[in-house]
Amino acid sequence: MENRRTLNSVSRVLPSNPRSQLERDFERFKRDLPRDFASHIRETYRIDLSARYLGEPIPHPVGKGSGQLSLNAAQLETDGDAGLAFVVLKTVIAQNAAGAQSMAAWAIHETKMKVERRSAGIRDLGHAYLRDEDWAGHDPERPWADTGTPLPLLASARHHAIAATVGPTPGHLSSRLFGDTLVLHPSAVGRGRRGVPLPLAVEDCHHLGGHHHFALLDHPAVYERLRSWLA
Repeated sequence: MENRRTLNSVSRVLPSNPRSQLERDFERFKRDLPRDFASHIRETYRIDLSARYLGEPIPHPVGKGSGQLSLNAAQLETDGDAGLAFVVLKTVIAQNAAGAQSMAAWAIHETKMKVERRSAGIRDLGHAYLRDEDWAGHDPERPWADTGTPLPLLASARHHAIAATVGPTPGHLSSRLFGDTLVLHPSAVGRGRRGVPLPLAVEDCHHLGGHHHFALLDHPAVYERLRSWLA
C-alpha cells in the first residue's frame, strides 16, 4: 500500500510521459522560450527554479554577467523583456558624481562585441586534464578518446563533495534529466561517464535534494555540513 501511494504521488508530480513532454517543449520553444518559462517548468515538471542571488530572491538562475552587453538602459530593458532574472552591470571605473573619470582611458564608450574562440580555461574544464602530456598531439577544439592520466588525491588533504539535484534524490527522474540545472549528480561527485571515479567515501559526499546549483552558494545545510567536516 505504501509503495502504491508513493507511485501515485510521483505520477502527480511529473507528466505521464516526461520524454514526450520534453520533445514537445523543445519543438515549441527551440527558438524562443516562453515569457515566464520558470512558471512553465514549475507547472509542467514540478521543478522550482527560484533561487537567491546576493541575498535577493530571483525566479530562476538565468541571467547575464558583466560585459559589453550590459552597458546602457536600453540593453537592460531588452534583458527584462527577455525574462532574464538578473544582470551584472558593467563596472563604472573611477567615476565621480559629475561623471568625470580619472581612468577614462579604460572606459567603454560604445557597445561593441568581438566573437572569440573559447578560452584555454574553458577547454581545460571540458576535458578535465591536468597534465601537459594528456593534451599533447590533440586539438582541444575537437573531441577525442579519453586519454587523461588518473591522478591520486592528495594524501595530506581531506576531500569532500557536495552536490545538489532538483529532485528529492539523485535517482529521481527529474534529477537524472536535469541534475542541478548545471551539472548531473554523478559528475558533481566525481563519478562521471569519463575517466576514473574519484575515490570519495560515502561519508565524504553530501546531497542537497530539491535545489539547483546556485542554492549551494548560501544554503544553511551546506554551511552546517562544511562546519561538521572542518571541525
